[in-house]
Amino acid sequence: MRDLIFVSLEPWDEVWRRNQFVCAELARRFPDRRILFVERPLFLPILGRALLRSRKGTALRAVRSALGNRFRRLPDLAGIRVYTPLKWFPNPLPGARAWNEGRMTRGIQNAAKRAGVRDPLLWLNPHDAGFLIARLGERGVVYDITDDWELAEPDGPARARIADQDRELCRRADLTVVCSQALFDSRQGVARRLLLIPNGVNAKHYARTGKADPRPNGLFAPDGTFVPASTGIRSTQTATTPTNQSTLTGTSPSMETATTPTKGEDVIPTTSTESETPASVKTSTTAMQAATPGIAKADWPRPVFGYTGSLHRERIDLDLVELLAQRFPQGSVVLVGPQHWSDDSLARALRKHPNLHAPGSVPYSAIPEVMARFDVCIVPHLQSQFVESLNPIKLWEFLACGKPIVSTDVAGFRDFPALVRLAKNAPSFLQECQNALQEVNACAEVSTPTNNDGLTPTFDNQTATNGDKSIPRDEIGTPSNHDNSVQPNTDKGRCLSNERQREARNHSWSGRVDELIRAWREADLISDEDASARSDAPDLVVGAVKEAR
Repeated sequence: MRDLIFVSLEPWDEVWRRNQFVCAELARRFPDRRILFVERPLFLPILGRALLRSRKGTALRAVRSALGNRFRRLPDLAGIRVYTPLKWFPNPLPGARAWNEGRMTRGIQNAAKRAGVRDPLLWLNPHDAGFLIARLGERGVVYDITDDWELAEPDGPARARIADQDRELCRRADLTVVCSQALFDSRQGVARRLLLIPNGVNAKHYARTGKADPRPNGLFAPDGTFVPASTGIRSTQTATTPTNQSTLTGTSPSMETATTPTKGEDVIPTTSTESETPASVKTSTTAMQAATPGIAKADWPRPVFGYTGSLHRERIDLDLVELLAQRFPQGSVVLVGPQHWSDDSLARALRKHPNLHAPGSVPYSAIPEVMARFDVCIVPHLQSQFVESLNPIKLWEFLACGKPIVSTDVAGFRDFPALVRLAKNAPSFLQECQNALQEVNACAEVSTPTNNDGLTPTFDNQTATNGDKSIPRDEIGTPSNHDNSVQPNTDKGRCLSNERQREARNHSWSGRVDELIRAWREADLISDEDASARSDAPDLVVGAVKEAR
C-alpha cells in the first residue's frame, strides 16, 4: 500500500467510526506505511467565544491542550499520525474561504512532511475538501461518502453548495466509495469509478456482551414488568411493578454543551485532544467504570430499550422515543452517544420523562458492557431520504451483540427481516418492543434454566410460544432449528442470538478492507506489490482513547 493522507469529517476520539476502523486495519496490515489522519479543523472564533463565556480555568486548559496537541501519535498504531488544522475565519466573509483553504493546505503539507508521508493516496471524506486535490503530491484520490448531507439540508443555497461540491468530487476522484445502496444509486452516472462498501464490525469485540451483564436473572411478565428469578414468582397476578424513582447517576449532558454537527463547517472538539490508544481492549466492568463512571453506576430499571450512536435530530424520531418511554414507564429508554441535537427538544424530553436517559458518549472499548445492560436494542430512526442514505454501524454492532433488535423500516435494517423486528409505524414499533421481551425470556430460558433456588419464574404462553404454536423447549435457541425466512415479528418466542452473531461475523472490517484494496488495485491506485500485506502483522486490537467528552 502507498502512504495515505486521510482527511476525515470527524475527530479521532474514543467514539470509533468507519474512518478509524479503516485506518486502523490498514495500519495493522501495512506497518511500514505512514497514515496522516486529518481531523476537522478547529474553528478559532468558537474557541474564543468559549473562553469568554467561561469563568473556569478548565476551559482555558482545554483550549491550550487542543492548540498544543494538534500533531500527535497513536501509541498502539505506530504508523498513524493525527493532525488537527485550524480554521481562522467564517467562510462567508470576503476572502475568508480562500484564506482558510490556503492555510489548511499548508498545514497538511507540513504535517505530511513531519509524518514522513511520501507519494501518498489522498482519501477525502468531507464534501468540501476538493480544494486539496493536486496540492498534496498525491498519486490518486479516493472520495468516501458516508452520509448524504445534501438531503439533511432544506432547499436553499447551503443545499445547492453541498450538492455542487459533492458532484465535483465524484467527477474528479479516481475512486468514489459509498456505504449504502441509496448513495450508490444516486452517484451512478456521476462518479468516474464507483464502489459500494458497507460498514462492518469487529464481531469478537461484542462476543462478551452476554457475559458482561451484571444484572440479576429473571423474566418479563406480559405487561413488561421484570421479575427477578429469586422471587420464584409463577404468576403475573402476584408480580409487582418496580417503581422508577431514580434517574441516571450523573447528570445528562446539557444541550448547551452538545457538540457541533459534523456536517457543519465550524467544528470544535468537545474533548481533550490528548488521545492515545491503550495496548488492549479492557474487558472488565472496571474498565467501563474508569471510562464512563455515570453509566457504570447507572441502575436503569428494566426493561431497558437501548440505542447507541450519534444523536442527530435529522435521524432520531424523538416522538417515537417518547411514546416508548410512556408505554414502559417502569422501564428505561437509553440513548447512548455523542449529542449533536440542533435544538432543545431532546433536553425538554429528558426533563419530561424520568425514564428517558441520554448519558453521552462512551469509549468504543466499553460499548459491549453498555449493551450488556440493554434488554432490547432499538433503532427509532426517522423515515426520510437522508436516513435512507445511511448504513449505520449500529446495525452490525447490534447483530454482533446478539440481542433482540427493533427498528423502524429503514435502510440496512430492512435487509435482515429474519433477525430484526421491523415496524411500519409507531403502534407496531411499540408492539414489537413488547414482543422482543418474549425473545429475551426465551434466551434467558436457554442460558439460565433455573435460579439458585431451582426455580424460574414462568408466564403462560409467553416464554416459549410462537404465535399460537408451542415451541419445544429443546428447540429454543438452537440455530439448526431456525428458519430465517420467517420474520421475527411473527416468531415472538424464539431466541435468535446465535443467528445474529453468526451473520455479524460475515461483515468484518477486515473483509471490507479486502474489498477496498482490490478496488485500489483495479483502479491502478496501487500495484500488486503495494497490495501485499505483511504476513506477520498482528491482529487488530482497538482500545479506548483516554479522553472524556
